[in-house]
Amino acid sequence: MSHVSPCFQQNQFFVLVEYLTSLHEIYPVRHEFAGYPAAMTLADRVHSDHDIAPLEASKSYPDSIEKVLHFSG
Repeated sequence: MSHVSPCFQQNQFFVLVEYLTSLHEIYPVRHEFAGYPAAMTLADRVHSDHDIAPLEASKSYPDSIEKVLHFSG
């Protein structure tokens, strides 16, 4: 089950930390921020030839890491 779902159900504050996708770096992921639960969001920029799609970037992180995909569309 998503770690974000119980936060919604319990009206608990949580932090979404947005990561921009990159071909060159895999960034460390925070599970807590300022004492609150946190989850990563993988985002794409409007246009960059050096970024990969958020779905592809998510495959670089283990399944145990909570991920929310964000497309700037």
